[in-house]
Amino acid sequence: MSNPELGSRLRGLSHLALNSSDMQATADFYERLGIPLIAATPIAFGGQHFFFDIGNGDTIAYFYWPDGAGEGIEGRPGIAGQEQRDGAMHHVAMKIDPEDVEAWAEHLKSLGLGFLSIVHDLDFEKDVMNDLSVMGKPDKWAVSLYFVGPDKEQLEVCAWLPALKDLESNLAGLGSADERRRAARDRVTSMADQIAKAQELEKTAGK
Repeated sequence: MSNPELGSRLRGLSHLALNSSDMQATADFYERLGIPLIAATPIAFGGQHFFFDIGNGDTIAYFYWPDGAGEGIEGRPGIAGQEQRDGAMHHVAMKIDPEDVEAWAEHLKSLGLGFLSIVHDLDFEKDVMNDLSVMGKPDKWAVSLYFVGPDKEQLEVCAWLPALKDLESNLAGLGSADERRRAARDRVTSMADQIAKAQELEKTAGK
């Protein structure tokens, strides 16, 4: 059942995620500005995900992948059919309360919008896709519902979970300056494919 009221309960911007060619340079830049790096986590294919605190509970986030990471592997960065340029937006995330996650999942389904859910673990290899039942476990730091807009822009509703504070333990894992992505690469991801698969699974389950 559609629930348009959920839109009025958004909590603002969770994070705007950009692409970085050099994670060390990005971190140094924000340090010089006095904007603190508050969380970091490795991601698949040798990549990293970093969050900088811009106040009011909002963050600017960056994705970084070393050259060659994920080539030919499902799940590599970007959106199918789009170039992912360094410095460009990767996705925009809107903040929701944890208690609204399942309602948002039902809302997106009712609107016919395919989405991918990920419950993020402190150990990224234990991230859980398409199973929201695990979001109450102690090592989970966020839950995300990823979907796409009319121009195939990647959108997200995101709820922070208690283990977010423990991501500070990953701050030492900065990418070195000689591990950088080249600008204007045209890498694509299977994010759109994963969303489509999730939608197909929903259709199959409903038969």
